[in-house]
Amino acid sequence: MTFVLQILNGKTLTEVSFSEGISDGLLSSWVHKYLTYGYNGLKNNKRGRPLSKEPIMNKKAIPDNLSESEREELVRLRERNAYLEAENAVIKK
Repeated sequence: MTFVLQILNGKTLTEVSFSEGISDGLLSSWVHKYLTYGYNGLKNNKRGRPLSKEPIMNKKAIPDNLSESEREELVRLRERNAYLEAENAVIKK
């Protein structure tokens, strides 16, 4: 908002964009949105697909319904998987 107000008060796009370190095109689009939609035009509009309600599975979490031997095996397999992924990454380099 402060950058847009500087332009509306008489500074040029180039002056403001250079002094603030942003591109002319971005600043120009902000001024256009402000003149068209007012302050609400400068608010962030979330784009894309909305997030699902279900949480993303945490790989470090161990389910409660496993027996002790299953938990140990799960931890062992995750460690082995991490080792193999690291080894694979080194081979790719």
